[in-house]
Amino acid sequence: MTTTVILNPAAGRGLAGRRRGAIETELRKHGIEYEIVTTHARGGATELAIQAMNRGASRLVAVGGDGTINEVVNGIIDSRKGGQVPLGIIPLGTGSDFVKSLPSVRPGDLAGAVQRLATNRVQAIDVGRIRVEAGRLKLTRCFINGLGMGLDAAVAVESLKIKRLRGFAVYLISVLKALATYRPGPMTVRFDGQRVSRQLFFASVGNGRCQGGGFWMTPDAKLDDGLLDLCIVDTMPILRALRKIPLLMRGVHTNEPEVTMARARRIEVTCPDADPGSDRWGSDCDGGAAGRGRSAAAGRAVGGVNGAEEVGPHPRPLPRWGRGVNAKAQRRLTQRRADRKEREGM
Repeated sequence: MTTTVILNPAAGRGLAGRRRGAIETELRKHGIEYEIVTTHARGGATELAIQAMNRGASRLVAVGGDGTINEVVNGIIDSRKGGQVPLGIIPLGTGSDFVKSLPSVRPGDLAGAVQRLATNRVQAIDVGRIRVEAGRLKLTRCFINGLGMGLDAAVAVESLKIKRLRGFAVYLISVLKALATYRPGPMTVRFDGQRVSRQLFFASVGNGRCQGGGFWMTPDAKLDDGLLDLCIVDTMPILRALRKIPLLMRGVHTNEPEVTMARARRIEVTCPDADPGSDRWGSDCDGGAAGRGRSAAAGRAVGGVNGAEEVGPHPRPLPRWGRGVNAKAQRRLTQRRADRKEREGM
């Protein structure tokens, strides 16, 4: 078995890069034949995954956090082999939320992760697919752990600004900063024939149970049930929201009056008056903004789940978004995307 290890040296505020020597020592100790490739830019793990599979890799291993795992998953699904190569994980990220839904797996446990790789046991899990629309702009990605719309996305943006801290402290501070500036807007959430339309703090979708570095948004979610779990939180005063944070950290918020929990195969979230250039609305996918910066998902986000053994295109065509967006804001969004592509190509 040829194993390609995709290492994000920046993950965990540089922890993954510093542990490269220890990773190679553990791989050799267990007799695992491997090659290591490293990422150099956001999105690089997706390309490295595709390249490794084209070279004939029979297993990929993501070293990093949830964002790195997400990029490798998208590479596996986008490749010609269409998701038929198993994925191993060495969780050395800032949050590493996805592995908290796996039995007997601890974030940061390098030795335990390599030991599991040596057993060659594979567990089939679900993969979600999100489609974001903003006028003529469309973005489709897969996710393995979860995604959030509203405050969740604002927290993801804030976390990228914090450079000196690691772990749960990053996300807790990001939540507090986001709460101080975030202005909730109206959202409409549709799921399996039901509809919720009102002012919301956020709508969080979970394939896994934990998001945001330690918030158990969907504590009853299962990775292999063919369904997505949904947590909808109504707008509330800031002081009351602060009192709810400890409940989210323990996963005991599900019966709170401001919280709606559900389970569905397909979920659609719409923010009808979102401005793509604002912080009002966005989407966070597996710990990172789904798209670019603050304007990630203005308009509509549609999420569905496919079984891990069948991860092709969504079985039903996704409806078009009939509302337009402000033309000036549309041009700003298009220009920012072009600027980003230019910087990444340098």
